[in-house]
Amino acid sequence: MATSKRLLVVIVAYRNELQLPTVLDQLTPQLKAGDDVIVVDNSESVTSDLAARHPRIQFIRPGSNLGFCGGNNYGLQIADWARYQAVLLLNPDLFLPGQWIERALKLLFSGEQLQALSGPLLRYDFKAQQVLPIVDSLGIARSRFGRWHDIGSGKAYSDLEPSLPAIWPVQAICGALILLSTRALQAAGGIPLFDEQFFAYKEDVDLGLRLQKAGCKLLIAKELLAYHGRGWKSARREIPFHLRLMSARNDCRVDWKHRSPYLVVSGLKFAYVSLWERWRR
Repeated sequence: MATSKRLLVVIVAYRNELQLPTVLDQLTPQLKAGDDVIVVDNSESVTSDLAARHPRIQFIRPGSNLGFCGGNNYGLQIADWARYQAVLLLNPDLFLPGQWIERALKLLFSGEQLQALSGPLLRYDFKAQQVLPIVDSLGIARSRFGRWHDIGSGKAYSDLEPSLPAIWPVQAICGALILLSTRALQAAGGIPLFDEQFFAYKEDVDLGLRLQKAGCKLLIAKELLAYHGRGWKSARREIPFHLRLMSARNDCRVDWKHRSPYLVVSGLKFAYVSLWERWRR
């Protein structure tokens, strides 16, 4: 597989008018000649002013909402991902501090290139334009009861930071920020990278399990701190029912696809959401 360019960044946007300008303004100064950015605009909400402000970014409107999974697959295919050394999958509500890309690529290429990489994610308030000192994700893990969860979510970062190593392995990486070598992407099966049955939610868990089976390492580097204005609410009742149902259904999909004994647990969760929570709406 011949690679001629350094980095491809793919952003899938859906009604992110508030966050996307800040994300792109912070991203573009970190790019080098030959780096490319594709924004897949699922909701056709990118303004002409924003596009004019970022002429080096390619904005694509697929014509329908492809979801997170389909949008990323579409962007990777349009850009011809195999021409790049690395691919960065970036949420439209993910704020990268200065020099993040340079430091991340240095880490990626200094080790085994058959790997995926990210950093600790803290929460970010786009309305106030400020970092919240609360952990969003330190990677994704499975509890002993079978529940996939973001490590450290909701805890104060200052309480956890002193005990964190420089780099640690995880079972999956939050889909908001994943840096992949193209060798790892190829090992995962190439395109489609994400299973489009998931549409959104738990697709990052499925990808993590597939990457591990292909011999890839999934790593979180402490120095790669970034900030996430997560859309998933901490209070469950604030989350629209159809999103809760999709997430529960995708838990089942992960367990069925990977032949997990936790399918019984995820099946019970899906029944709870589809019956009890539907009735309580």
